[in-house]
Amino acid sequence: MLIDLGSNLPGYHGAGAKEVLLGKYEALMAHGDYTKLVEAVKRMRTYHTARCMDISGKGKIFVTPYFVSHSAFDAYMLLIECEGKRILHTGDFRGHGFLGKVVFAAFFRAGYMME
Repeated sequence: MLIDLGSNLPGYHGAGAKEVLLGKYEALMAHGDYTKLVEAVKRMRTYHTARCMDISGKGKIFVTPYFVSHSAFDAYMLLIECEGKRILHTGDFRGHGFLGKVVFAAFFRAGYMME
């Protein structure tokens, strides 16, 4: 489900997830008016793994997404930094398999250790 935060508060998605959402709502246009949802998706900003973003626009709040292996397409954990503090929001991820190995690399890049 897509929640439109309005044009003053941007939403963020991975580039792949944004493309899927846009395709979904454009296809649904044949069955109803999804214009507002299409416009909301087009306004969304995209992020890319390991690229730090200044989401405050003032050099105060930074978010760095890291790709995680998950059953949901284009999933990320987020390193949030503000006022010298760091929070790693891992969300739900898989630690097994080939793609699961990148999760642990993200922990180490973020300065966290796992036992």
